[in-house]
Amino acid sequence: MAVLNGPGTAAAPGAPAADARPLVVVPADAETLLAALPDALAGQGPALLPVSPETEAEETAFVEQAGGLAGARAAVAASTAVVVRTSGSTGHPKRVELSGRALLASARSTNAILGAGRWLLALPVHYIAGLQVLVRSLVAGTVPVVLPSLAGGAGRATGHFTAEAFTRATARLRAESPDAPLLTALVPAQLHTLLADAREHAETLAALRAYRTVLVGGQRTDPGLLDLARARRVAVVTTYGGSETSGGVVYGLPDGTQRLVADTRLAVIDRSILIAGSTLATGYLGDPARTAQAFVERAGTRWLVTGDLGDLNEGVLTVTGRDDQIIITGGLKLDLNEVTRVLHELPGLADAVAVPFDDEKWGTRFAVYADGRDRTIPRLTRDELNAVLRARLGRHAGAAAITYFSFGLPRLPSGKVDLSSLYETAEKLAGTALAVQRDRPPRDAV
Repeated sequence: MAVLNGPGTAAAPGAPAADARPLVVVPADAETLLAALPDALAGQGPALLPVSPETEAEETAFVEQAGGLAGARAAVAASTAVVVRTSGSTGHPKRVELSGRALLASARSTNAILGAGRWLLALPVHYIAGLQVLVRSLVAGTVPVVLPSLAGGAGRATGHFTAEAFTRATARLRAESPDAPLLTALVPAQLHTLLADAREHAETLAALRAYRTVLVGGQRTDPGLLDLARARRVAVVTTYGGSETSGGVVYGLPDGTQRLVADTRLAVIDRSILIAGSTLATGYLGDPARTAQAFVERAGTRWLVTGDLGDLNEGVLTVTGRDDQIIITGGLKLDLNEVTRVLHELPGLADAVAVPFDDEKWGTRFAVYADGRDRTIPRLTRDELNAVLRARLGRHAGAAAITYFSFGLPRLPSGKVDLSSLYETAEKLAGTALAVQRDRPPRDAV
């Protein structure tokens, strides 16, 4: 295990030794973390940095090297219990420092809102959603059942998420704890897989219905998918939050109401969503500039600037997009959040994403990527798509290309779309043969 500021090592410059805590890189294995988390949460052992096999070398080097990020020396706060590496899907990874106080506040409040029970772990534990299943279980005094695809040891998955494996794991949960309420957390892609399988296999639907709560989050959940789940009597609860908030802090209940975790406070300023409360992270390890940008003081309260856009009406939060999705194309502004909303209304594009790329002539353009596994849905051509986009959003809103992935959109282990790979793909559009497909932006857009 790599150790940062461990016994016998010097603390980072600017961080007094008394304020430093050992940090160890550990495999993202549920059994390993369940054994180490109690001490970490109580401040009696080293802080933990769970890693997947794909990130182990990079994170070990980050901990062992004096430089850290961009030459900054990394230091771990004494209050830090866990460091979670975010997906870094659109840039450099962020390493989020979470205190035991923040993690426990989230877990205790979640157990109070949803009711304590026995969890099925269906998400990787190096992501906050999977990690919190472990923390909630520890708080409740239970042990989760781990989906076989996550039980490969040393953080190595043994296979992909399948409806059959979910059904078997659920049966095991029910057999081991026949009287306990069951809970699980999924990403939308997993829920989609289960509902699609349930059309032909009644046991899959029965397994979903066995859960008192199915938390769904990590990314936008298509409203049609939620409607289908609830129509089939699956107890779906949506969740909004992230690593910087120790997991979900806004739960959307089946009755249409929302519950806030712990002492969470919400604010929307110039459409930007801000979050305050005891579940907030300490900051980003080794990156004070990014920490200062994301965590701000307002009237004596520390707020997280989420980077999301939304509305807050009578205490109900609606997330409408990201604030980094405004591009300039042909001299005009285009909000890719609006583009995405139009895409998701079209057949076969419920999970489509609009990815910007630099264009030498027009500044920025965007490409559309979609899941092409369902061949029963007619595929839109670029011209057909652009006719809709331009009619709805303006003549400058045409896509440079639309690509359907026959095996589904590339995804990270968390279930999120792997935007990093799509950004790379989009960048290759410039100067390639696809350039001849590009529409000439209208004269009034220049």
